[in-house]
Amino acid sequence: FVYNKREFNIIDGKNTSKYPSGSFTYTVPFDFFHYSGILRPVNLLIRPRTFVDEYKIDTNSKGEFNYTFTVDGEDRKKVRGTVKVKDEDGNTVFESKELSGSGQVEQAKLWFPRGLGSPYLYTIEAELRDSSGDRIDVFRETFGFRSITWDESKVYINGKPLYCMGVGWHEESPIRGRSFDRVMMAKDLSLFDWLGINCFRTSHYPYAEETMREADRRGLAVIVEVPSVSPSKFIKKSQAIHASLLKEMITRDYNRPSVIMWSVSNEPFAFGSYKGGREYFAPLIDLMHKLDSTRPVTLVHGQTRYWNDYLSDLIDVICINRYYGWYIDMGVSPDQIASDLYYDISMWREKFKKPIMITEYGAEMIPGVLAEPSLAFSTQYQQEVFEGNHKALDRLRKEGKITGEMPWVFADFMTYMSTTRVGGNHKGLFTRDRQPKEVAYMMKKRYDALHAEMDG
Repeated sequence: FVYNKREFNIIDGKNTSKYPSGSFTYTVPFDFFHYSGILRPVNLLIRPRTFVDEYKIDTNSKGEFNYTFTVDGEDRKKVRGTVKVKDEDGNTVFESKELSGSGQVEQAKLWFPRGLGSPYLYTIEAELRDSSGDRIDVFRETFGFRSITWDESKVYINGKPLYCMGVGWHEESPIRGRSFDRVMMAKDLSLFDWLGINCFRTSHYPYAEETMREADRRGLAVIVEVPSVSPSKFIKKSQAIHASLLKEMITRDYNRPSVIMWSVSNEPFAFGSYKGGREYFAPLIDLMHKLDSTRPVTLVHGQTRYWNDYLSDLIDVICINRYYGWYIDMGVSPDQIASDLYYDISMWREKFKKPIMITEYGAEMIPGVLAEPSLAFSTQYQQEVFEGNHKALDRLRKEGKITGEMPWVFADFMTYMSTTRVGGNHKGLFTRDRQPKEVAYMMKKRYDALHAEMDG
């Protein structure tokens, strides 16, 4: 959420405010620059008088599916519809005269994220004809056959355990800021391919529809996150807005095979002595389960600890951000970082017995800063922090205590000005203009080795 904080000093007589008349301060509780204006494409849709308005599809790994097309317009009760499913070669593998129904594709090819199989996509097509037999509308969309299940330790795609080799990300770059840029999207996703990434989180807002389509096509598993960052004031008005945003998010991306999980918030102050968090989030998480029972719901913990958490019993998968060596115990050795992270996550696992992902870890590095022995913001120190985290992650993974990992962040990004931010956040594997840092090569080597291990 974005909070506007307007401050006025209105008294009788002379205005004593140090700010010019009409000015105000703008504060936000998150660590990225929000920019302004229109950030996504705006399109004018020219529709016929009667048209396909929405559709919903549920699939599984047996090739079975349920679908519903909603028709709107003045003659919606008079039109006749035909629904077809086509494979990637354009062959029709299913056909029906009903706009809502169920079916099955024999020997269906399944959608898998990278490393588990191919991301095969089918196309579903709904055609409307009027009483004269003239075609008045056609709706087409791609989808995939896949199932998502989870138990107390893992998430499965079509019965295969998924280990998320991911990254945190921002749809942000120089020149265009957060305005959607197709060229930058293609560049970033090509670098994902190079790194061996199979998963990402839409931190901290749903990403552009074009990005989600590419995730479907490229076989990237996605955790979609609602724009809720570090909430701390749990009031009814915010809860109502939050619920509305969740409905919009799930409605938009429900049919995407790449979406494997929904995130209700990033790093909320809902733990320990912070009051009202459970009463605020419990109805929202319940709403998410009702809107979509086929995918797990998560919440990304920040400062929450296993011993003061009061939300994790409500969610299906636990996501944790941890910065040992940076925000916690800066300057310690890689071995100490490994020990701290291993103990921390082991305690979460012992208490809750649910799948756990590490969704943020890392340290900042400003290009050109070199130091031996290492110092904060140097190339060497960022590498040492990654080294320590990887030692712990390897041990946790081999013991079945985690089901995924994501360093923060893919590329440096702009933030609001502060004494702790020198031209933005520099935790990236890449600079803001997408030039690799040393840790980018570390991550490529790591993920290549993990893919080889899991393939073997």
